[in-house]
Amino acid sequence: MDLKLRKIIEGIDNTFGEEFFNRIVLNLSSVMDVEYLFIAKLNMDSKTFSTIAFAADGKIADNFEYKLRNTPCEHIAEGEICSYRESVIDTFPKDQLLIDMEIEGYIGLPLRDSKNNTIGLMVALSKKTIEDEETIITLFKIFTGRISAEIERIEQAVLLDIKVKEKTQKLLKANKELKEQEKKLQELNDELESKVDAKLKELLEKEKLLLEQSKLAQMGEMLNMIAHQWRQPLNAMSASAINLSMKNDLDLLNKETIEETSSFIQQQTQNMSKIINDFMSFNKPGSDEEFVIFDALSDVSKMMLPQLTNRSISLNIDVDKELKVFHNKKSLEHVILNLINNSRDAFENKKDITNKEIKIYTASDDKSISLFIEDNAGGIAKGIIDKIFNPYFTTKEQGKGTGIGLYMSKQLVEDVGDTSIDVSVENGSTVFEIRFKI
Repeated sequence: MDLKLRKIIEGIDNTFGEEFFNRIVLNLSSVMDVEYLFIAKLNMDSKTFSTIAFAADGKIADNFEYKLRNTPCEHIAEGEICSYRESVIDTFPKDQLLIDMEIEGYIGLPLRDSKNNTIGLMVALSKKTIEDEETIITLFKIFTGRISAEIERIEQAVLLDIKVKEKTQKLLKANKELKEQEKKLQELNDELESKVDAKLKELLEKEKLLLEQSKLAQMGEMLNMIAHQWRQPLNAMSASAINLSMKNDLDLLNKETIEETSSFIQQQTQNMSKIINDFMSFNKPGSDEEFVIFDALSDVSKMMLPQLTNRSISLNIDVDKELKVFHNKKSLEHVILNLINNSRDAFENKKDITNKEIKIYTASDDKSISLFIEDNAGGIAKGIIDKIFNPYFTTKEQGKGTGIGLYMSKQLVEDVGDTSIDVSVENGSTVFEIRFKI
């Protein structure tokens, strides 16, 4: 038994999701010497089960859906352990799957979630009489907890994605409402064209709405970044905790394992805390001052790099680490973040570009210092390049862009001194230049 357990544990070590399920059904079917073994989720509304991993003759086979009625799985769905060493078809003569597969022996256990609800089942099927029934049931009992926890973790991750999408939809709805409000304000402005004071008030209100939209859009982007950077450490900590619990159940736990796992979880939580601190620091208001431009680029890079790496986009920063400029550091960071986000989005659906790259570099003369943000995503069309700094102008699909990012970026850049921002296209690359007067 110990050798069988060790083989299974080694086979599933450091695996999650589909890979974990596939490996465990393969390893269990091999150790138990059965032709078929599957893990399935229950669909109580439709009275069916759907496999999520199916091993057949030592290989992963296609998943399938099957009705519970007149099958031993129907009893498992009610929380029972079903075990038939032989002649299972005699007991369930209407189960066509057993007949087609020529099954003799059948053993199945329910999978329960953290609230003890039956959420699935694990079944071993053999074409011959099952000799070691007790060992198979014991092995199933050992691993049902780990399997159930992985199913529950995946479902929770799906729910998290749904919540993020729902919040995104709310933001998009708010954006649409703000646009409609802006349209009404513009119509009112046209009607009151002769009243300068009223027109000025409406223009100020327009600016306020644009700023609020910009904050909402960037807040959504920040939430996505945090969720992206937290997902991996959360999964790793969950797996470590489950592994620790499983080793404890098997009396394989020792002081070294506890210390290693505790140290790992502590390190992950510290990293997650640092991510929050970085984002909180990023969103604090700043003031006009002289600062090292590389520090601002470094702050933005730490937040954007995981998303860029996930999309196979390289970020290359070639800037003197001592070079200083005078501006509002926080405002400039938000501008750089927006420009990198635009470059990231520009690479979407550009499968023909294999070396996706964003380059940041500087140039200077006696009168000014220029910061360049360049991407090779294909460039901006000549017919629209003169409009990209206009409010509400966007080249993105409906619902994916507010059209205020570059407009607000231009305002933030030009709010300080004689600083300016411009854009050009060179050999299929878009180049934004922020110029600081010396």
